[in-house]
Amino acid sequence: MKTIELVPGHYSSQIGFGCAPILGSVDRARSLRGLEVAYEAGITHFDVAPSYGYGEAEGFLGDFLTGGKRQRVVIATKHGIEANAKAKLLKPLKGIARATLKLLKGSRPASAGSGGQAIARAMLNHVPITADSLEKSVHRSLKRLRTDYLDIVLLHEPPQALGEIDAIFESAHRLKDAGKILGFGFALTREQWPIHAGILPKCDLLQFDAASPETPLPDESVGKPTILFSPFRTAKEGESREDVLRRLVKANDQSVVLCSMFSEAHIRSNVNAVS
Repeated sequence: MKTIELVPGHYSSQIGFGCAPILGSVDRARSLRGLEVAYEAGITHFDVAPSYGYGEAEGFLGDFLTGGKRQRVVIATKHGIEANAKAKLLKPLKGIARATLKLLKGSRPASAGSGGQAIARAMLNHVPITADSLEKSVHRSLKRLRTDYLDIVLLHEPPQALGEIDAIFESAHRLKDAGKILGFGFALTREQWPIHAGILPKCDLLQFDAASPETPLPDESVGKPTILFSPFRTAKEGESREDVLRRLVKANDQSVVLCSMFSEAHIRSNVNAVS
């Protein structure tokens, strides 16, 4: 598989593994098998966040990457959304909640989907992003991921303009100088691009919704390494998953495309589509 140099000297596979469902909508056994198959298939880019798995995904990924795997992969994590106290209280009930939502989804797709999203939102909080909170978040992620450095740290979908942006970038530079992080940028939805457009050129790299012809990447991304998420939302009528991936990597040949995939068949199919 082609690799992309998102940060100098470190190479990501063109297909990245999105860890958002780990220990959330996907149980422990299936999460572990998904990571194993992805790693064996040559995926080297793993995208995670403190909010994923309602606070447990980083630690789960860190455990998986012990035994020599860490040196062969790129870890991208984030700061800005975290699991709250409700998530910790409901941790013992996640298995029951997962089964219940699956059952409801089968009987009432629309209401079950919105209900599941509402539950997820109730267990997550946007946190104030400051220079101090960035440094603390990085050190917590380092500990959970059981690593000495993070390849990429992204500000996680800040919903409004950041007040002390210069201090935040200074904090990021200090972390880079100390070898704690290698690259720094933003992870944004399409709606958030205009809010932060003025400061995106200062980033090392950017993460966005996968671009479609109707919604191109913002001008601020030109010339920067990029990571694209939610690729299959861009599917056109009649396109297979493989067709979507081939189209996106052809149009964005210097980008990593993230897929949240926990079926062994889907993982291998996605990898084969771009290999």
